[in-house]
Amino acid sequence: MGQAVSTIIEDDECFALTSRIQDADAVVDFSSPQGALDALQACVADNVPLVTGTTALGSDWRAARDAAARSVAILEAPNMSLGVNLGHLAFNRSIFARGALRAAEWIRTVSPGTYSMRDVLGG
Repeated sequence: MGQAVSTIIEDDECFALTSRIQDADAVVDFSSPQGALDALQACVADNVPLVTGTTALGSDWRAARDAAARSVAILEAPNMSLGVNLGHLAFNRSIFARGALRAAEWIRTVSPGTYSMRDVLGG
């Protein structure tokens, strides 16, 4: 998934990749449960919103997320697509990557808390 996001970022002048969280407007994470926790901790430390599509997040994630949401905006969505639901097929990952980038744009504009793609899409 990271490759799909990177490819779209390279082709869109509105986005840029950075290796330093403190230089980011938002962090997009599609890693592992531990990677998501690490990203969350880094985002809190640098006051940067987090968008994660990581799946299989457990109770340790939920506890950390709920505490972190007091200081940063967090969007958690295992399905980042803008128009595909479970009843339809996606032929490549770009539809999910575009959704994640739209979520990253949106999350910069909101107060700390927890959010979903439904919030991004206005619903």
